[in-house]
Amino acid sequence: MSEFRSGSGSEVYVGAGARVSGLLRGGGRVEIHGEVDGEIACDRLVVGVRGAVSGDVSAQDADISGSVRSRIAVAHRLKVRAEGRVEGVWSYVELEVEKGGVLRGDATPASVPPGGAAPRPRTGVRRLKLVYVNREPLPARTDTRRAF
Repeated sequence: MSEFRSGSGSEVYVGAGARVSGLLRGGGRVEIHGEVDGEIACDRLVVGVRGAVSGDVSAQDADISGSVRSRIAVAHRLKVRAEGRVEGVWSYVELEVEKGGVLRGDATPASVPPGGAAPRPRTGVRRLKLVYVNREPLPARTDTRRAF
């Protein structure tokens, strides 16, 4: 098992075809294009189209184009791209899902405590707000009347 310590400002890159098992912990960016089976703790997680993560993830921001299975806790924005797939239990403050992105499992919107520390799940929240991003331009609005 390899441990990557935060504070180094370094980045971790797992290339296509590589397979890593263990704990990745860092204060910077972790980019996955291969396979990771284990725990990841970082500031920014990027999972490429062919990347796959199976294990617990804790990140400030996550940009998912590949697949993540298990638990993922994101302190700020969880972005699931059109090719992305997140399965398991996930918590977030902001959620952005492109058209075609897949979310399957249990969602927990999280609140950010003072000081921007790790997210804290809100109790009793059952509402989920999804933002779908379509890459096509919006049609021009010709009717300026409002319905009340």
